[in-house]
Amino acid sequence: MIRPSYEPRVLVLGGNSTKWSARDMPHMKNTMNGIEAWAFTFWGDYCGYKNAKDSDIANYDIIIANTNFDRFQEYFRLRDKVSRHARWIALIEGSAGDYIRPNPKIKKALDTADVVNCINKYSLSLLRAITTTRVEYLGIPYPAESIRELSVPIAERRREVLLCQPLTSRWNDYFVARELGLEYYGFEHLLSRKLKLLWNNYKKYGSFTNKQAAFENVRRLYNDPQLRIEPVTNLSRVFQITGKSFIWMNLDDRYTWGRNVLDAAALQIPVITTRSTGHAQDLFPATTLVDEYDLETAITIGKRLIADEEFYRSVADIPLEKFEHLSHETMKKTLLSWL
Repeated sequence: MIRPSYEPRVLVLGGNSTKWSARDMPHMKNTMNGIEAWAFTFWGDYCGYKNAKDSDIANYDIIIANTNFDRFQEYFRLRDKVSRHARWIALIEGSAGDYIRPNPKIKKALDTADVVNCINKYSLSLLRAITTTRVEYLGIPYPAESIRELSVPIAERRREVLLCQPLTSRWNDYFVARELGLEYYGFEHLLSRKLKLLWNNYKKYGSFTNKQAAFENVRRLYNDPQLRIEPVTNLSRVFQITGKSFIWMNLDDRYTWGRNVLDAAALQIPVITTRSTGHAQDLFPATTLVDEYDLETAITIGKRLIADEEFYRSVADIPLEKFEHLSHETMKKTLLSWL
């Protein structure tokens, strides 16, 4: 058991191939909203599966391991290297839909954990059926107070709609935004010219070095000169851009963590979204759809947000108390209580 008075040494394992310590970049805690936020909760370390060495694992009391399907080989190898007194937390990655299909590797990954951290409340019973390991709905710490400081006054926002997901992942958001009479935009990656990525770039886009290849692909797919494309950049810069938008569109089909909903709520921007995200009904009950296919209702809600200032303000008025259960300290206490 991890003693409550003891400050455990914590490592977060994930798919991003980097390696760093939270103590070396304390300012990142203010905007970090992905799985890496757990490293800042304990002022621990983050390491990508590709960078993790067997000898590193024994140095930690708690390992929070993201269940990236393409990293199960490393997941199992590293799981075998933890010290006798350490605890292994499986942090669910992706959408619950990914866990519906029979997959013995998924069961093994959950069975070999000490606790499974479920990130979507609707998927809790499914995950509990898959494994005998304790499964609880907790999720990921969220820095609501510091992100709220980036909120832009309503009068200063641009009359535009953000399409939350990468533009190649779905286009139902686009079909709604196109009908609202405002500008609309989304994000896409500029291609990296790192040597290790060149072959993947060529297979996907037919180019080794054209940084604009992904942008050009989006332009071909949509064939809409009104669609603005912004390059993906660091989180702080992303919030500077998206925080000025009037409405966010997030018609998500996934049963996952739903960071876009949390970000919109922290920035006090109305988001039209779906029930599946888990947070939507708690934070945006007036703009939440049953599913991602109800475009007509989404358009109706969007037009009301534009025309009815009182309604807009009522949707955007989200107190920070709504995020208390997601704070680093609350999350830390809850997680340690399970161990």
